Amino acid sequence: MEYNMDDQERVFNLSSRRKAFPLQGVGLGWSHGVALDSDIWSSAEHVETVYQNGAIRTIDGRGKTPGGKLWRFLGQFGETLSYRDVEPADAVTLDKLFDGACVRPRFGR
Repeated sequence: MEYNMDDQERVFNLSSRRKAFPLQGVGLGWSHGVALDSDIWSSAEHVETVYQNGAIRTIDGRGKTPGGKLWRFLGQFGETLSYRDVEPADAVTLDKLFDGACVRPRFGR
């Protein structure tokens, strides 16, 4: 297995009785900026919003599994923030983090 030393990931723990872990990753090889196909195609509900800032495209995708669990993806090429398999009550708290994220590009300002 090849490991790219340029990519980094962080997992955060939401303080609750249930487990809800948002994952943040960054690096040139980390992501193409789109949600996982498996999340999209296995969803009972799915919606995406695309934000365009010059050449930078940011996708905010979210979905609901047939079992009622939620997932969300906020990402652009090389950087993502996501959660999967989360109870709706925990998603409310996590969505506050996602909704406050800045999508301004770090380079080429």
